[in-house]
Amino acid sequence: MKSNKGLYVIIGILVAIILLLIVGIGGIIGVALIVRGNNGNNNVVNTTGSNATIVNNVPDADTPTADKDPEIVDGGVTNPDTPSNDADGGKVVIERENYDTKPGTLVFQGFEFTIPEEFGVGFLEDLGAYIYMNDIFQTRFAVVEESEEEFAKYEEDPSLLQKKAEAAGGIIVNPATEDLVNGYKILHFRADLEGDDCFVFRTRLNDKYSFAGNIIVLSKTVSENDLLNVITTLASSAVKTDKPDTTKEEYIGAIIDDTTGEVVTEGTIESDKTAVTYQVTEGFTFRGNESDENRVYDIYMNNVYDQVYLFLIEYDGDAKAYTEEHYLFNGKLNTFEKNGRTYYYNEEHEKTADYDATRIIAATDAGNGMLYIVDLDTARNMQIGDVEEFFDIKIK
Repeated sequence: MKSNKGLYVIIGILVAIILLLIVGIGGIIGVALIVRGNNGNNNVVNTTGSNATIVNNVPDADTPTADKDPEIVDGGVTNPDTPSNDADGGKVVIERENYDTKPGTLVFQGFEFTIPEEFGVGFLEDLGAYIYMNDIFQTRFAVVEESEEEFAKYEEDPSLLQKKAEAAGGIIVNPATEDLVNGYKILHFRADLEGDDCFVFRTRLNDKYSFAGNIIVLSKTVSENDLLNVITTLASSAVKTDKPDTTKEEYIGAIIDDTTGEVVTEGTIESDKTAVTYQVTEGFTFRGNESDENRVYDIYMNNVYDQVYLFLIEYDGDAKAYTEEHYLFNGKLNTFEKNGRTYYYNEEHEKTADYDATRIIAATDAGNGMLYIVDLDTARNMQIGDVEEFFDIKIK
């Protein structure tokens, strides 16, 4: 889920600019950001503490799958195994982190929203929070102060919502209309914006404020009813507040239980084809193990939110080819030797006024068509040697 951070953010901002042409000044429709990965997919990047942060990641497998059954509270997104023709997508992998999380609270533009555990929340520098669901959707929304009379203009002529999208070159797929869902009148239309499937919406939070945004649809499994339920799930949780907007650090700190984590000095990650025993860098604690059809992974984190993911991934090729295909961030492939074993890796450092972030992906061959991968993601300037214990392995 879930990294070419500099490129991701630059392209994400370019898309934001295009969408701002649609929404106009003041964020009337909101901004949804897609950041494009180096393998041709669109990826939200796991960069906790850096420019683009998600609060939920897993590196992409050759056959992307959601890492948990994406059922949304109160009747949201349906099971991805149930096909739907209502969305034009399936091209995007959104990566997830796998913290022990609970539903979060996000204060945004004067309202406090309850974010279901099934949703991920990310933050982009200068552009604020966005919400996504693994392989399903991502959205950025706005709270708009407007009277009932102003909102009624859109009800009387829903096509007014489309004008800025059309002016920006968007192709209207489904014209603007209104639906009553869970007590909310939702005005919405669907458009293709430079290949992205956009579901633009507007509804009321109360008699003074509207809730508006753009959902980028990422999966063929998502029906229009699913999208409308996502909107009402968020809108129905909104409570007016005087609290300041939630920062990235506040949100992450609130949903992560810092008491979790098992102190270990070594661990073993196993698949049905091989097993790898590794050493653990001091200060990192074990946060869990996950698996899907093509991979298994162990999760480690320390008390400053440096994250290490250890993967066994099935791949039809060697470690060098895998790293070149998926993680050639800057066009340069590096090697790292540990106990006679060669790791192929790439690293990226993203420095801003606030952060000095690092992403390192390193892979080695583990036999039987499996790769062992170390994925370090941190808001600090770190080197591969800072977590070298994770490279000290024995293959059974």
